[in-house]
Amino acid sequence: MVEKVKPEKKRGARSQEKKKPDVNRKMIGWAFAITGIVSLGMWMAGGGVRRSKVAGWGEALETNEIPQAIVTLERDSDITASLQRTVGGLAGEYAVWVYRLNSGEVYGINEDTQMPAASIMKVPIMAAVLKQVENGNLELEDGYVRMLEDMGKNSDNTAPVILTQAIGQEKVKESVLDLGMTASSFEENTTTAADVGRMWVKLYKGEYLREEYWQKMESWLTDSIYEDRIPAGLPVRDGVKVIHKVGTGAGVWADGGVIECKSVRVEECKFDPFVLVVLNKETKRDEALSAVPELVRKIWAYETNAPED
Repeated sequence: MVEKVKPEKKRGARSQEKKKPDVNRKMIGWAFAITGIVSLGMWMAGGGVRRSKVAGWGEALETNEIPQAIVTLERDSDITASLQRTVGGLAGEYAVWVYRLNSGEVYGINEDTQMPAASIMKVPIMAAVLKQVENGNLELEDGYVRMLEDMGKNSDNTAPVILTQAIGQEKVKESVLDLGMTASSFEENTTTAADVGRMWVKLYKGEYLREEYWQKMESWLTDSIYEDRIPAGLPVRDGVKVIHKVGTGAGVWADGGVIECKSVRVEECKFDPFVLVVLNKETKRDEALSAVPELVRKIWAYETNAPED
């Protein structure tokens, strides 16, 4: 068994004295009053994507620079060829990105291809809200906590609109960029597998939020009502934690997140933590239902040196 070394978490946020905006219970009450109208224009999906520019999903960014912390050290032709064969005869297009959190090794297929983000774009919104709390610009009131949890566990479509209005569109756009999603468009709700993966790396390694706030996000992004993609492809669940967010829509059956060992005892962990992202577009739902878990099974077998079923 290979000894697992937990990645060092970089903590220490900049402390800034800022004037707190007048965001309070009145805003929450007002926001809920308009949710019925706003939700009709929602683009994101727990069950289906309804795309809209109402929430200001950012402008397309011109650069595709990879953060220094992520370096392509390995592209294993055997696993990538296997992934290509899995989706080769299917409708639509699939993208996969895998990042080993301890070593920094990475591989994938079509990882820089533009794909619909669907509800995966809710993760930067959650992070942006918590960043404002961390910076002292927003109080994490019970109403916000409920909305954040509902976004993560139930992929609620109303909460992201309210929260974006509460902190301002520019703060969410900054979050997308700061999380390394430099090839993504907040406004068009598009991204790449590599961008989604970079986002998870920064969150997991503590490069965006302090530990206490990442732990809140982590609790909201585990054991959701949508465990039918990455979790469904794992041959074992005992001792395995999946921190993830799905994306669903017409032709979209996506998922992305972190797979790690639940145990705090290194000697009990049989694999190192890794980020796994599967995006797609123009798929046939009946094919994607089995294709996404199959991709996960192949990657799990490769990452854990376990035989494929």
